[in-house]
Amino acid sequence: MLAGNAARAIAIGALAMVASGASALEFHGYFRDSLGFNSFGGGQACFQLPGSDFKARLGNECDRYLEAALAETGKVTGAEWRVEFMAASGMPTTGAAANTFFLQQMWASLEVESWGGVTLWGGRRFYRRHDVHGIDWFYWNPAQGSVAVGIEDVPVGAGKAALTLIRMDATPAGTTGDFVRGTYAVPDLRVYDLPVNPDGTLEIGVDLALAYDQNRTLGAGRAAVSPLFTLQHNQTRILGGSNTLAFQYGLGAFAHGSGNGPDQLLAGGTTGDRQWRVIEHLVVNPAPEVSGAIALVYQDKSAPGPTRKGSRTFSAEIRPAYQPCDHFKLAADVFYQTISFKDPGPLDGTPTLVKLTAAPTFVLGRGYYARPELRFFATHAAWNDAAARAGTIGNGAFPTDRRSGWSFGASMELWF
Repeated sequence: MLAGNAARAIAIGALAMVASGASALEFHGYFRDSLGFNSFGGGQACFQLPGSDFKARLGNECDRYLEAALAETGKVTGAEWRVEFMAASGMPTTGAAANTFFLQQMWASLEVESWGGVTLWGGRRFYRRHDVHGIDWFYWNPAQGSVAVGIEDVPVGAGKAALTLIRMDATPAGTTGDFVRGTYAVPDLRVYDLPVNPDGTLEIGVDLALAYDQNRTLGAGRAAVSPLFTLQHNQTRILGGSNTLAFQYGLGAFAHGSGNGPDQLLAGGTTGDRQWRVIEHLVVNPAPEVSGAIALVYQDKSAPGPTRKGSRTFSAEIRPAYQPCDHFKLAADVFYQTISFKDPGPLDGTPTLVKLTAAPTFVLGRGYYARPELRFFATHAAWNDAAARAGTIGNGAFPTDRRSGWSFGASMELWF
């Protein structure tokens, strides 16, 4: 039913575009898929520490995923409008899970010439989201999957401002139905493109999750107001690439680790639930033959409870590539992650994972973000006893006494 409704919505939108006579029709999207095997037998295994919000993605993605968007822009007297629909399909490449089909985006905007670039918009949108590409982690992304309405690109001194109202839901474990969910009204205020140094700008944001529901099954002490503060510096023209340094602090419902999807809020989050984190993401292209990225993430989470009152997680990835010609490069990555529990239990220990990948790659173009890419990869991972006790690693492909494993195969990635 959902697939049928989504398909009808896209078809109706496309017919409306044609009927309007507008000229600027766009088709764009993203696609990835892989085939793989593991060293113990069976399909591809992907390696991630239990409790981690992300993994290093090179040679380590066990899913196929497609986004395909139709967008139309046009002009009427004194204004420019845009409407966009994005259908998506995804499924894991391990196990027997069914393919899913859904809408990722469905939104429209209006920019009036006399407003000086200010834009009104509403719907479900990838709104000003920020990520680290090498680990496929969207650390600042409150609007995705949720309906919102906003105004953006408002001139503020040397920079710009945006204000958005988002409705977000947080579903407690084991509950179903609309009115047992935690419902939050989330105003998102951002000031961005603030020049602070040559080729460097600041973006400052405040998200406030305001509890607005019937407060059923959510527990005592839930925070009525849960803030997320973000301070981010963006630097361009550094070694042919760019650098992002971000600091975030979240409280209550915003103490959840992930910033991806509508369920990112922590249902029943209290003032005892807190998180702060620092993200460093450097992408370089110093020469036509050389490109790569470095990602460093430190997260500190606190939670009430007798044991495991939070954790401290450090993650580091380096992903270099050497490209001797236009259509071939040798890519690799080294990823290290460790999680230290606060007030650990007697058997917790400190889970640690090391993951290495080599990937001879055929590519159209040069640079870190050049796509399409067809990669042939070999991935090795090793983990300690504490990681094995924490949960399943490698999709359950390896016996419980194993502390390392291989995965190998080929993968395709492109955006268009």
